[in-house]
Amino acid sequence: MKNLWKIFLCFSIYILFFTGCKKNAPSMEEDRSGASLTQAPKQEYITQKDAKDLKQASELDTLKSNSSSENVPTKSQKPTPSVTKIPEPTKKVVENKQEKEEKKKEEENKPTVDILGEFKTYYGDSSSARSANIENAAKKIDGTKLQPGEGFSCHDKLAPFTKENGYQEAGAFEQGKVVKSIGGGVCQISTTLYNAVLLAELKITSRAAHSMTVSYVELSRDAAIAGEDKDLKFVNSLENPVTIRAITKDGWLIFRIEGKETRDPNRTIHFETVILSKQEPGEDVITVDKTRASDYSKVTQKEHIGYEAELYKIVTVKGKEKERIRINRSNYKAAPKYVTVGSTREADK
Repeated sequence: MKNLWKIFLCFSIYILFFTGCKKNAPSMEEDRSGASLTQAPKQEYITQKDAKDLKQASELDTLKSNSSSENVPTKSQKPTPSVTKIPEPTKKVVENKQEKEEKKKEEENKPTVDILGEFKTYYGDSSSARSANIENAAKKIDGTKLQPGEGFSCHDKLAPFTKENGYQEAGAFEQGKVVKSIGGGVCQISTTLYNAVLLAELKITSRAAHSMTVSYVELSRDAAIAGEDKDLKFVNSLENPVTIRAITKDGWLIFRIEGKETRDPNRTIHFETVILSKQEPGEDVITVDKTRASDYSKVTQKEHIGYEAELYKIVTVKGKEKERIRINRSNYKAAPKYVTVGSTREADK
C-alpha cells in the first residue's frame, strides 16, 4: 500500500512537470524567433498592373510628402507669397501684327502723291462778298485731274459769273477803276493757281496781267480773268497725271499741284521779279457830293503806281545757278487817288 502511494505521488509529480514544460515550450506553430505563424498576415499575390498602380500611388504620396514639407516655412524663414502668373495676350499680339502688315501693304499699294507746286495768298481782310466768291470758285476747281497733255482754262472752269452760279457782287478792276462786279475777287483764284503751276513747271499757254497792281502778290506774279480776253490757261506737260487741290482755311487760299515727282532732287527753282520802270499816279481826282456835309471826305479808290516788270525763273543745281529764264513781262497802269468830298468844301476853293 505504501508502495502504491509512492507510485501515485511520482505519477502526479510527473504530470505536473510535463504540463508546465508544455506551457513554456515553443509551439509547433511558432517559428524560432518566437513570432506566431497563426497571427501572421496572409500572403497575397498581385498582378503586374496592380504592382504598377501601387508604385505610381507610392510615388505620388512621396511627391505630396516632399511638397508639403518644402512649403512649410521654418522659424528662420518667412513664408513666400504665392504669385499668380498672368498669361500673355498672345492673340492680341498676333492681331496687332496682322493689322500692321495689312496697313503696310495698303501704303505700298497707294499711288505715289507728291506736291509738285504749292502757293498761297491771304484774303482774310476782304469783304464778305469777295471772300464768298473766292471760296465758291475754289470749290469748283478743287479735285480737277489732268492727264498728260490735257489742258485747263480757268475761265471755262469758273464761268458763268452769275448769282445762279454762286457768285456775289464785289470789287473788281475796270478801265483803271475799282467797280462793283458779280464774281469780283476771282482773279485771286487765277493768280494763286498761276504761281502753283509755275512751281510745278507745267506749260503755261495763256496769262495776262491786271490793268493795275494787286496787293496780294509781287509784280508779274498775277494772272487776271476778264471775259475771254484775259484767261489763265496751261497744259499738263508732264508724263504723269496731276491733280489740282484748292483749299480755303482761316483766310488763306492755297493751291497745290499733286502728282509724281520726277525732277532731280539736287535741282531747285525760285522766281524773281525785276522792275524795269515806274510811273507815279498823278494828282488826286476829287468828286463833289452835294448831298454831303462840308466836313465829309472819303477815299473811294487808292492811288496805283504804274510799273513795267519782268518775272524770271532761276534754276540752281547743288546750290549753283544754272539758268535764268524770263517768264513774262507785265505792264501796270498808274491810277490817281479818287476822293469824294462835301459840296461846301468845293465852293470854298
